[in-house]
Amino acid sequence: MVTKYHDWRIKKGGIFMAEFDRKYWAFIPETLIGKDSIDDLGALIDERGYKKALIVTGNTVAKTKMFGRTVESLKRSRIDYAAFSGCKQNAPVKVIEKCAHNAKSENCDFIVGLGGGSAMDTAKVASVLITNQQDIHDFIGKDKVRKPGLFKVLIPTTAGTGSEWSHPAIITDDRDGLKKPIFSKFTAADLAIIDPTFSLELPPKVTADTGIDTLTHLIEAYVSWKSNIISEMYAEKGIELVARSLRIAYAKGRKHIEARYDMCIAAAFGMAAHTSSSAGIAHSMNYPITAKTHVSHGSALALILPHVMEFNIIACPDKYVKIAQIMGEDITGCSKIEAARKSVQAVKKLCQDLCMPQHLSEVGFLEDDIPNALDFLFENQLYGMENNPRDPKKEDFIKIYRAAL
Repeated sequence: MVTKYHDWRIKKGGIFMAEFDRKYWAFIPETLIGKDSIDDLGALIDERGYKKALIVTGNTVAKTKMFGRTVESLKRSRIDYAAFSGCKQNAPVKVIEKCAHNAKSENCDFIVGLGGGSAMDTAKVASVLITNQQDIHDFIGKDKVRKPGLFKVLIPTTAGTGSEWSHPAIITDDRDGLKKPIFSKFTAADLAIIDPTFSLELPPKVTADTGIDTLTHLIEAYVSWKSNIISEMYAEKGIELVARSLRIAYAKGRKHIEARYDMCIAAAFGMAAHTSSSAGIAHSMNYPITAKTHVSHGSALALILPHVMEFNIIACPDKYVKIAQIMGEDITGCSKIEAARKSVQAVKKLCQDLCMPQHLSEVGFLEDDIPNALDFLFENQLYGMENNPRDPKKEDFIKIYRAAL
């Protein structure tokens, strides 16, 4: 379909869209969504002809009903399985290599990634490590993986990373301890299953952390200079779902399947928006915080996101006004800039209600840590600068960190 402004062409793996002479990928894998959708896993695999799974997960999830239900679904369709429960946070290279070795030794012909972002990223990279005659470090960067991996199913048990709907994977390089991306269409899920019952028992803190990660994906994709009709659609609806349901999921999530469902969808939408658009400097600036203080990714984002939003407002005030409205702020009688700043207040109030830390000093990040943070930022994490709606200078990063202290 061709209109005055949009040229839509269906491509394998997504929609390729030219909008005002700019091009974007909109990637969504084949996905089954809904309560108890895990029960269909075995039948979905059986109809595709695969025989033995390696279930890739962490030690905690391996002891839960989620793991048991996954196994039972496979068994009902007479699908054999082996388990790798050694996933670690941020997908270390050595863990991925061990996972791939297990899949080979067990003669598995497909992989099930069950867990949060680290487990799913481990499954993604292990799948291509098995089929490619390459060193895992050679995958780092863009389009370095030469051929497809094993068929892989990704099943999230949290509602934050959206890794089930993304093709990149983030791994921890054993050579320097830094997190690094692998961008390849071959690391994308072949099938995703989003079952909100799998997030019912998430502890409040994990619910808060993953929820703020989701919100940051949504907001940064929405205001990015690369934002487009696809990313805006997903971001606006995702922000609405977070505003409506994150507090409820945090307060008593095990009794509110509707809130858990909303957050699962918001997480997927956040990654869809992020993939079609981009992240901004909040995601870049959080890494020095987590490296110094070892707080969670979500906690670091809660500390830095409001201040990044304040910095960005003048670049796209209309977008921030819309965020304020979606999050329920009353902008009656406000100027455009005043209304835009209501979005910052909305995010701060949400983080307060979730008992997130409010100041960097609370988690041990002090004024003296800013120079090292800047060095780390400029050496390793500048991908957010290009896509941020406002171009930051070095002194702007300093001001943002200081404002968050």
